Amino acid sequence: MFTLLSVCVASVSFAAPFQGYKLSGPMTPSGDVRSHAVSPDGKRVVYLADQDVDEIVELWSVPTSGGSPVQLNGPLVSGGDVTQFRIVPGSTTVVYLADQESDGHGELYRVPIGGGAAVKLNPPLPVDHGNIADFEVSPDGTMVVYAGLQEEFLDAFFVNHLYSIAITGGTPILLDGVFLNTGYGASQFVISPDSSRVVFQLVSDGRPQFYTPYVDLYSVPIAGGAVAELCDSTCLAFHVTPDSSHVILTANEDTPSLYELYSVPIDGGPRTKLSPQLGGGYVPELSWCPFASCSGYPPSFTDSWSRISADSSRVVFTARESAGSLRELYSASVAGGTPTKLNVPPAGLDISDGFEITPDSSSAVYVGPRAGGGNAVYRVPIAGGASAELNGALVSGGSVMAHAESPDGSTVVYVADQDANDVFELYRVPIGGGAPVKLNPPLVAGGDVLAVGLAISADSRTVVYYADQDTDGRNELFRAPLSLGFGARKLNGPIVTGGFVGPWILTPDSRAVVYMGDQDTNDVVELYASPLVRSPRRSGPP
Repeated sequence: MFTLLSVCVASVSFAAPFQGYKLSGPMTPSGDVRSHAVSPDGKRVVYLADQDVDEIVELWSVPTSGGSPVQLNGPLVSGGDVTQFRIVPGSTTVVYLADQESDGHGELYRVPIGGGAAVKLNPPLPVDHGNIADFEVSPDGTMVVYAGLQEEFLDAFFVNHLYSIAITGGTPILLDGVFLNTGYGASQFVISPDSSRVVFQLVSDGRPQFYTPYVDLYSVPIAGGAVAELCDSTCLAFHVTPDSSHVILTANEDTPSLYELYSVPIDGGPRTKLSPQLGGGYVPELSWCPFASCSGYPPSFTDSWSRISADSSRVVFTARESAGSLRELYSASVAGGTPTKLNVPPAGLDISDGFEITPDSSSAVYVGPRAGGGNAVYRVPIAGGASAELNGALVSGGSVMAHAESPDGSTVVYVADQDANDVFELYRVPIGGGAPVKLNPPLVAGGDVLAVGLAISADSRTVVYYADQDTDGRNELFRAPLSLGFGARKLNGPIVTGGFVGPWILTPDSRAVVYMGDQDTNDVVELYASPLVRSPRRSGPP
C-alpha cells in the first residue's frame, strides 16, 4: 500500500497547468506541421509534417498528453509524400493517402494509430497514370470510399471513378461504372450519416460556349448497386440530412442563370423546391469560377449557405429575392411547402454568414442588422416568429461581430464592442435571454477579442477564443469558463518575436486544446497542446 501511494505521489503534480507543451518532434531547419486532427476518443493527435526530412511530408501520431511521436507511414519512395489522412471513428486506425511506393501515384493505406505495419488497401494501379485523388471513411468506420484512376479500361478517358472497399481490405467495388464520359469524372462526394449510401457529383463536358461543365448529382449504395439520379442540371452545393433520408442541394434546374434550393430523397425521387420565388436573386452565396484555368474549376461553393436541423425536419438558408436585394434568412420544411423569412426587417444591411440551429432544432441564432445601427445577435423560432435580441445594450456605433452556441443549447457567446466603441470583447448570455456576462478580463490598450475561431468545448463548460488581450498586436489563445464571469487564462506558451498560434482543435473529451504555431522558432510551425482545465498531470515534461 505504501509503495503504491509513493509511486502515485511521485508521478502526479497539482501545479498550475503547463501551457503550450510541444507535441511534435524536432523539426528540420525549415520543417513545418501542415495539418492535424484529434482522435474521437481524445487520446491521440495525428499530424502531417516534414519533421525528419525537409519537404518530405510524413504522417505522425502522438499522445495528446505528450510523448514521443511515432511515424505511421511506411518508407517513402524518392519524391513521395503523405497528402491526406482520416482517423477512423473507433480511434484505433488511420487511413492515409500517399505516393509511398511510386512518385506521383497516390495510394491508400491503413495503419494502427499508435504505430505498426501499414497495409495497402487499393489493388495495383495502372503503371502509367494510376492515381487515387481523394477518399473518405464511412461514419461507422467499416468502409473507405475513394475516387481515382484505377483500371486501364475505365481510365481510358483519364477521368476519376468512384470505388468503395472494406477498411479491412478486399476487392474494391466500382460505384459509378455505368458512366463513361470524356469530362472530369467523379468529383465531390459524401457518405450518408448512416453509412448506407454515397452521394457524388459527376462532372462532364457540357457547354463549352459558356466555359461551364455539367455537374450532375447521383446516389448509390456504398456496397454497390443501382445508381439513382438526384439532379441533372448544374448541381452545386449539397448536404445530406442527419437522418440520411434526403439531400439538400442548389441547382439551376428551372432557370439556367438562377440557383435555387431543392430537397430530394437520397435514393431518388421528385425534387421539391424549398427556396422562395426568386426574381433574379439566388441561393446560396456561390464562389463561381467559369474558366478551366481557374483554381476553383469546376465551380466551388462555400459551406455558409445552409444548415439542417438535427431532427432533419427543416433547412435554414440565406437567399436574395432579387438581383441587388439584401441577403436574408429563411426556413423551409425538408418536405417542402412555403418558406418562412426569419430575420427582422433589415436596416439596409445583409445578415451575416454566421447562423446556426440550436441543438434541440427549435430555433435559429443569427447575426443581423438592428434598428439602431450595426448588428445584433438574435434568436428566432425555426418555423418563424418574433426575433429576440440576445446581446446587451450596445454603445453608439457598437455591433456584434461573431457568435457561437454551446453544444447543450443553453448558452450563446458573442463578440461585440458592446461597452466601448471599437473595443471588441467576449460575452455570454442564456439562449432564452437574460443579462449578458463579459468573459474576458480587461484588455490591454488597443486589444480586441477577434471575431474568428470561437469554439466551445463538447461539455459546454469552456469557450476558447483568440485575442491580443495581453499585448497589443500579439494574438494569442485563451480559454474562459462559461459558468463564471472570470477565470480566463492564456493557453499558449510564450511566443517568439514574429510568431503566431493557430489553428486549433478542441479535443472531443473537452480536456485540452491542440494548436499549431511558430511559438518557439519564427517561421517553424510546430504542434502544441494545453489543458483546458486545472487537473493532475505528470510532474516531468508532459
